Amino acid sequence: MIRVIVVDDEFDVSEVLCEFLKIKRIEVVGRGKNGNDAYELYKKFKPDVVLMDLVMPNYDGFYGLKKIRELDPKSKIMIISASLTTSYVKRLLELNVDSISLKPYDLNNVVEIIHRVNEGLELKKVPNMFQRQLNQ
Repeated sequence: MIRVIVVDDEFDVSEVLCEFLKIKRIEVVGRGKNGNDAYELYKKFKPDVVLMDLVMPNYDGFYGLKKIRELDPKSKIMIISASLTTSYVKRLLELNVDSISLKPYDLNNVVEIIHRVNEGLELKKVPNMFQRQLNQ
């Protein structure tokens, strides 16, 4: 069974995602509301995959991503955010994020990406809408 932590400051979003993951036999071992929670939960549980929002109060997803990568460079981290810009995507790629998804998302697609990230399979990291800007 794949073990994940879910980090999102929007309780309803987190709740729906966690319930769906449970149905799909993905174990949610921890939940947090900001990047510092992500770091602390990662240290505590050493999950297979981290699912994290980007824009959160106090400590954002960039903070969580950097801190987790310092602790474990091989950690597997998926960013799922409604607040993506080209500059955010560039920063995420520089930090070697494993996957970037836009909200709203298809829950089945998120599960598929979790499996691919967990297995170390190559996947397209960047949503289509950012491909052109990044290639310029």
